[in-house]
Amino acid sequence: MGVGLSFREICPMKGLTGSIDRIRIVEKGEPMRSLRYLNTVLTILALLLTLNLWTAWSTTSVGDTLSISRTANAQGIVNAGAQRKEMINQLHQMNIAMVDLKTTLTDGAIRVHVDAIPTE
Repeated sequence: MGVGLSFREICPMKGLTGSIDRIRIVEKGEPMRSLRYLNTVLTILALLLTLNLWTAWSTTSVGDTLSISRTANAQGIVNAGAQRKEMINQLHQMNIAMVDLKTTLTDGAIRVHVDAIPTE
């Protein structure tokens, strides 16, 4: 809705030159509604970004929550020789289990009976 008013009629100030031929008069409440909506949306976005930042800072890469009361799980200097010895012992145990499985399969204790061969 345009109304033909001069600039001096709207803002009577001394020393201003020039005129505005047409000024749009906004209906009452229109800019307030759009500003209220904009402020609401921006507030929600700010809250969501804050929540996202807080969760990123308060969790580790694995997803464990950080806290002050976490205990340290370190047990001193790592003994690489002891770890390798334990790995070798476990490999020997696996070899013994494989030999037992192989003897069970080859000594005839397990029998397989085929009733019918499927045709393709």
